[in-house]
Amino acid sequence: VKNGMIQISGLDDSSVKAEIYNMTGQLVQTVDKVSKTSDRIQLKNLPKGIYILKAGNQAAKFIIE
Repeated sequence: VKNGMIQISGLDDSSVKAEIYNMTGQLVQTVDKVSKTSDRIQLKNLPKGIYILKAGNQAAKFIIE
Protein backbone atom coordinates (compact mmCIF):
# COMPACT_ATOMS: atom_id res chain seq x y z
CA VAL A 1 0.00 0.00 0.00
CA LYS A 2 1.44 3.34 -1.05
CA ASN A 3 -0.28 6.74 -0.82
CA GLY A 4 -3.63 5.13 -0.13
CA MET A 5 -3.44 3.03 -3.31
CA ILE A 6 -2.85 -0.64 -3.92
CA GLN A 7 -1.61 -2.00 -7.24
CA ILE A 8 -2.79 -5.33 -8.60
CA SER A 9 -0.84 -7.45 -11.06
CA GLY A 10 -1.49 -10.77 -12.75
CA LEU A 11 -4.97 -9.99 -14.03
CA ASP A 12 -6.01 -10.98 -17.54
CA ASP A 13 -7.53 -8.50 -19.99
CA SER A 14 -11.10 -8.80 -18.74
CA SER A 15 -12.48 -6.52 -16.05
CA VAL A 16 -13.22 -8.12 -12.72
CA LYS A 17 -14.87 -7.02 -9.50
CA ALA A 18 -12.50 -6.58 -6.56
CA GLU A 19 -13.56 -6.92 -2.94
CA ILE A 20 -11.64 -5.97 0.19
CA TYR A 21 -12.38 -7.73 3.48
CA ASN A 22 -11.07 -7.06 6.98
CA MET A 23 -9.78 -9.93 9.11
CA THR A 24 -13.20 -10.56 10.64
CA GLY A 25 -14.54 -11.31 7.15
CA GLN A 26 -16.53 -8.09 6.82
CA LEU A 27 -16.67 -6.62 3.31
CA VAL A 28 -15.25 -3.10 3.65
CA GLN A 29 -14.87 -1.96 0.02
CA THR A 30 -15.78 -3.05 -3.49
CA VAL A 31 -14.42 -1.89 -6.83
CA ASP A 32 -16.59 -2.77 -9.83
CA LYS A 33 -14.00 -2.77 -12.59
CA VAL A 34 -10.36 -3.70 -12.14
CA SER A 35 -8.41 -4.76 -15.23
CA LYS A 36 -4.93 -5.04 -16.62
CA THR A 37 -5.08 -1.41 -17.80
CA SER A 38 -6.77 -0.09 -14.64
CA ASP A 39 -4.76 -1.96 -12.04
CA ARG A 40 -4.79 0.40 -9.05
CA ILE A 41 -7.38 0.63 -6.32
CA GLN A 42 -7.89 3.76 -4.25
CA LEU A 43 -8.43 2.64 -0.66
CA LYS A 44 -11.26 4.53 1.02
CA ASN A 45 -10.06 5.64 4.45
CA LEU A 46 -9.45 2.13 5.75
CA PRO A 47 -7.93 2.07 9.25
CA LYS A 48 -4.61 0.40 10.01
CA GLY A 49 -4.85 -3.36 9.86
CA ILE A 50 -4.64 -6.51 7.76
CA TYR A 51 -6.98 -6.97 4.80
CA ILE A 52 -7.78 -9.57 2.15
CA LEU A 53 -8.20 -8.48 -1.48
CA LYS A 54 -10.19 -10.79 -3.76
CA ALA A 55 -10.20 -10.09 -7.50
CA GLY A 56 -11.48 -12.68 -9.93
CA ASN A 57 -10.15 -16.06 -8.81
CA GLN A 58 -7.16 -14.56 -6.97
CA ALA A 59 -6.74 -13.37 -3.38
CA ALA A 60 -3.97 -11.54 -1.55
CA LYS A 61 -3.35 -10.25 1.95
CA PHE A 62 -2.09 -6.71 2.52
CA ILE A 63 -1.33 -4.49 5.50
CA ILE A 64 -2.16 -0.83 6.05
CA GLU A 65 0.26 0.70 8.54
